[in-house]
Amino acid sequence: MTACDACVLVLPCGRSAHTEAGWFAGQGKKVFVLIPDKDSFEPELMYKLFTKVCISLEGLIEALK
Repeated sequence: MTACDACVLVLPCGRSAHTEAGWFAGQGKKVFVLIPDKDSFEPELMYKLFTKVCISLEGLIEALK
């Protein structure tokens, strides 16, 4: 994780993945959240701590550029 420039949190995922994403954010690294099925997503205020929330793979790829 220390060698990475960014983290992509792909939903749905568990607590461990969220903890790792928080670690990345705490290290000042970029964190992107991918919500491939936005209809089954429950809004989470804490995602505002991350770099960007994307609702499509295309949007994620564009954000990573």
